[in-house]
Amino acid sequence: MSRLTGIAILLATLAPVPGSYFTLMATLQATGIHDLRQFFSQAKAHSLITHGANIDLPTWAFLLMGLLIWCVGLYVFYLIHISQNTRISSKEKQAWYLTLVLGHLVMPLNLIAMTRYWYKSIWRPSPQGDLRVIEDATSTKQT
Repeated sequence: MSRLTGIAILLATLAPVPGSYFTLMATLQATGIHDLRQFFSQAKAHSLITHGANIDLPTWAFLLMGLLIWCVGLYVFYLIHISQNTRISSKEKQAWYLTLVLGHLVMPLNLIAMTRYWYKSIWRPSPQGDLRVIEDATSTKQT
């Protein structure tokens, strides 16, 4: 895989961060909250219900659905990449599957897991090469 492709995958992996921030800010604007300190203060807790929306619902839903589709696409990409990666052992694959599945419960953990997998398996592949080739070579030497 070329370096340019690796950088593109990293940018695609990190894209939900500003997308999530923008969606959160649009949600806060829609509820009339213009500062996160307002959101967490007791005096403004009722403003989620009482303030009118500054952004229309279809736009907000479109942004949220786009972010959701992007994140699901990333999740599927990484699961497929792990399954087709011949440079990691089956035990490592199981660990990565578990990490991604459990990391998907909380977005920051999932982002960390995907970025770590990207660094270890896409950006900087193992110097030992293809494990299947090595295992085939060692199995033929033993017989």
